[in-house]
Amino acid sequence: MKKYVSTIIFISIIVISVLMGVRQYKNDESLKSKENEPQTEVSWATPWGKATMKKVADLNETESYDTTKSFYKDYDDTGLETCILTGIFADSEEEAIKQVRETGHCRYAYMTEDGKCEIKLTEEEKTWWIDSAKKQ
Repeated sequence: MKKYVSTIIFISIIVISVLMGVRQYKNDESLKSKENEPQTEVSWATPWGKATMKKVADLNETESYDTTKSFYKDYDDTGLETCILTGIFADSEEEAIKQVRETGHCRYAYMTEDGKCEIKLTEEEKTWWIDSAKKQ
């Protein structure tokens, strides 16, 4: 009887060790796959608790950034003035269009078929751009 109990305990220890090894292997593999994924959230501790910020994908990481009119679902330039952007100080026209869109001071910004950066403005937006240029 003692012999059977010690054999059962020995086999149980072996089975538990194998199961723990398999579990550890799966955990290591899932961590490796997560390391290869781009990080979309950054978390840090503050005196008031945990803060989390979602990272915006860099322009280079995205497949393609739509710089055409089709970026806008309900494009309507009625009553808007057309301006051509010249003297772009961004790395590329694509980056310039993205930056102009992010200002919130234009109705539409897109690349034309002939490669020009075109923006559509209301009178108020046009005044803002002119005033900003004069301040520089």
